[in-house]
Amino acid sequence: MKEVNVDVHIRKNKTGEIRTRKDTLLCDDDGISTFIWGEGNYSCDCNRGIFFARVNGEEEDEDIKCGSSKYSVNIELDGEMIYSEFETGAED
Repeated sequence: MKEVNVDVHIRKNKTGEIRTRKDTLLCDDDGISTFIWGEGNYSCDCNRGIFFARVNGEEEDEDIKCGSSKYSVNIELDGEMIYSEFETGAED
């Protein structure tokens, strides 16, 4: 198993603002795992809100409730989109 460097584009659905976070994902013989962003801990608005704020060095909004409608992500590897939620992201 190895790690690959990816760009995670996080969109705040209410405003449409997109910020990009550098991250790593695990890769094995079955491919790159996006589970953490799609179904794991990073799929929750509370965590995505933290990542969104940290990209610009801002204070995190401690009032963000758990959910899955405030933020959407696209994940890019070497210019290729490997995971996409932007088309289906909910509006806040």
